[in-house]
Amino acid sequence: MAVRNLINDLTWLAYPHATPDNIEPPELADDAESDLADRRIDLAEQMQAALEGGDIDPLLGQISAARARRDEADRKIRLLMAYGREFTGTRPDYTWESLAAAARLPYSTARSTFDEDDIATVAERLETEPRNRTPREQA
Repeated sequence: MAVRNLINDLTWLAYPHATPDNIEPPELADDAESDLADRRIDLAEQMQAALEGGDIDPLLGQISAARARRDEADRKIRLLMAYGREFTGTRPDYTWESLAAAARLPYSTARSTFDEDDIATVAERLETEPRNRTPREQA
């Protein structure tokens, strides 16, 4: 049985083939494949350097990097949901149901997705204050 090249496999998992099915418009697939090839080479070089330096195992490093990207995406979702509920209009223009559906979360999870820190972050970034909430909404 042939031993697979771990770094090569990881680069292909990170940047799979560009095909007309996953590139819009399809006529850009060749350019996209060239871009992906460049990204694979860069990633392979980074992983090889880390492996040679004894810094981190390539597979564990890729898992950790994917987790960091997921955490960042979750943070963005929290901020966007806080914005939709707390900063749009004089009443909630975005229902919990619509936000939950967009985030593909159960309704009960959506209602507890963001907290006061997230609201404060949105307020700071937008240099504004949240709309006035009624006591019932604050609960």
